Amino acid sequence: MPHKSYNQILDEHLYILIAQGNHEAFIKLRKRYHKHALSLSTELIRQYNSSGITRADLVAVCEGYFPIVLSKYVVWLSSFYTFWKEATTKEVMDYIIDNSYDAKAFTFRGVISFDQNFDDKHSYGDFLAERDNDRSLKKKILDVRRVLNKYAVFFTPQEKAVINLMLEGYSLMELEHSGLLKKSRLYLTYKSALDKIQNYMNEEQ
Repeated sequence: MPHKSYNQILDEHLYILIAQGNHEAFIKLRKRYHKHALSLSTELIRQYNSSGITRADLVAVCEGYFPIVLSKYVVWLSSFYTFWKEATTKEVMDYIIDNSYDAKAFTFRGVISFDQNFDDKHSYGDFLAERDNDRSLKKKILDVRRVLNKYAVFFTPQEKAVINLMLEGYSLMELEHSGLLKKSRLYLTYKSALDKIQNYMNEEQ
């Protein structure tokens, strides 16, 4: 059995005291996890830096969720830190999905519907998943924007423009009629951008 670290032992000790009603132990453990909340919030803000959400917002979500983590934690299943990070990350991601500019700005009026004559193995609908799962779809939209921002240097201005416009609700057919690019160039640009996004996401996984 692996030896527990000092931090693990201290976390468990404070948790046991809290379970016995020791409020001072609660204050100490919450203070210890404030720095973890700052770190987690910074990490997620960097990933989703176009969400319109501040680090202070995410820290507040972490802090508010801390008592719930305490109520759900089971000592013998994992370390407190591991459980805290998994549970809190999920809570924070739900907050980002529900409150980000990207997710709210997205409309369902055709962004995953293409001209049926566009026969290609890549389907934006397939890529963004089924529209009946709104939260999953919003999460993927955030991920697409994150990849565009993170790897921006590897996308042409036209590729970024096409994908961003589609995420805002425009269909390929509408972009074709807008005169943004010639039809052949539009579809090639879209396919090139989508391939890059898929490749970067696969590499990260």
